[in-house]
Amino acid sequence: PLVGLAAAVAVCALVLPGFSGSFLLLVFGLYEPTLRAVRDLDLAYIAVFGLGAVLGLASFVSVLTWLLEHHRRTLMVIMT
Repeated sequence: PLVGLAAAVAVCALVLPGFSGSFLLLVFGLYEPTLRAVRDLDLAYIAVFGLGAVLGLASFVSVLTWLLEHHRRTLMVIMT
């Protein structure tokens, strides 16, 4: 569960300027384990990470779209 949640949060950095997904993985303490899982082809870890990333990105983009439609000016001020 932690790996999926961390992936969901880290992948949001792809959408927001100024945030680093790698740094967020470092904060969660999952940067090294993720690199190790890719190196060792740990398919279970990679699958959980990928599922968390896809779900996180889809939900975050939906929330961001809604915010842009309903609170565009405020959101742009915050993002700037």
